[in-house]
Amino acid sequence: MSSAPPSLHLFAYFTGGGEGGLRLAASHDAAAWHPLDDGAPLLAPALGASRLMRDPHLSRGPDGVFHLLWTTGWNDPFIGHASSRDLLHWSEQRALPVMDAFPGTLNCWAPEAIHDPATGEHLVLWSSTVPGLHAATAGLCEDAYNHRLYACRTRDFARLSPARLFFDPGFPVIDGTLLRARGEWHLFFKDETLRPAPRKTLHHVRAPSLDGPWSAPSPALGPAWAEGPAALDLGDRVLLVHDMYREGHYGALVSSDLSSWAAPASGCALPRGSRHGSLLTVPASALAPALLARLPASP
Repeated sequence: MSSAPPSLHLFAYFTGGGEGGLRLAASHDAAAWHPLDDGAPLLAPALGASRLMRDPHLSRGPDGVFHLLWTTGWNDPFIGHASSRDLLHWSEQRALPVMDAFPGTLNCWAPEAIHDPATGEHLVLWSSTVPGLHAATAGLCEDAYNHRLYACRTRDFARLSPARLFFDPGFPVIDGTLLRARGEWHLFFKDETLRPAPRKTLHHVRAPSLDGPWSAPSPALGPAWAEGPAALDLGDRVLLVHDMYREGHYGALVSSDLSSWAAPASGCALPRGSRHGSLLTVPASALAPALLARLPASP
């Protein structure tokens, strides 16, 4: 009997300001990462006035279809979506009007999707500022932003449920990312508070379901001025990478209990210049063979 196809860890990311589009890297061990297709963009942005593809989030449904979501611009009230079966050939890009129920929304940042096995739906998550809401924390962020995490549900990325407030810890938050591990749901996010004293730190909450209730936020995970967390369950430990955007590099933490965190002993060398990305483990057979042509063999 043949063995199951080997798995690969994938990292979807952007570089620069997001003008170039989607880039992918792969790893056998979640430590050494290799850009696919020599680091060339695999999908150029075609949505929004700014034509950006920032914060790309890659997920894969039970049907084997990959779904890519991204930030199309700094002040767009929608997010981008495209799908693929092999990460080389892509569908037409579509703007998903996730905040239509909240007229005047200033932005839709860092969207992601995760499949909910309890309902068979995809939960779509992002951060937005809606003027007039959460007045108690107005003025704590840059410009007029006052972000919270919002969500909707979908089965086909065409019909979307109305957006709802998903997570509000009482302060501005962005860059929410979800992970199912150890029988619980885990949400990692960035405290976006700037005033009166900057926080800009990553935190973690947990819940028995995607509907909550969420625990109290953890203390800061790692140093300040970090954003774009992405988590990967490696079985015996969880890897959490984050964009140290002021320093121009990625940081990484690992935990065996999702409570105490430390730098990974084997390191985590993500591609130079990579920005706010997402992590995913898939069968190697799910990728177009051309993308794997120059990937080093598993040790």
